[in-house]
Amino acid sequence: MEKHKEKTKNAGIKVLLVDDHEEFRLTVKKFLKEKGADLHVSEAATGEDGVEQALRIKPDIVIADIGLPDISGIDAARQIKKALPKCKVIMLTMFESAAFRNIYDFHDMDGYIGKNELYEKLMPSIKNALEN
Repeated sequence: MEKHKEKTKNAGIKVLLVDDHEEFRLTVKKFLKEKGADLHVSEAATGEDGVEQALRIKPDIVIADIGLPDISGIDAARQIKKALPKCKVIMLTMFESAAFRNIYDFHDMDGYIGKNELYEKLMPSIKNALEN
């Protein structure tokens, strides 16, 4: 664990943002940049592209929308976690039901954020996922 922290401290934390809405991805990237975190953010617009990019860039953390146009964010996250078990995954969704809140526990995800909670919960969720 200490080697992982040392590596990311020196090279920055690699984040893969998977969401099919370009405007939302730009908003998230801008927000992360404004927070001054040493994050290197890559983007994917589909679940399949997210999996391909994750295998190529080996991100420290993936932030993925549950609802994607090809495969679901959950399926993409499952594939990423299987190939890269140390990669942390935070799921995003527009839905707020208790059923969706429990999905990440069932699928071994590292966090869940409703898109309406993004500004309050994204940075703490990233920090928490990387520390655990």
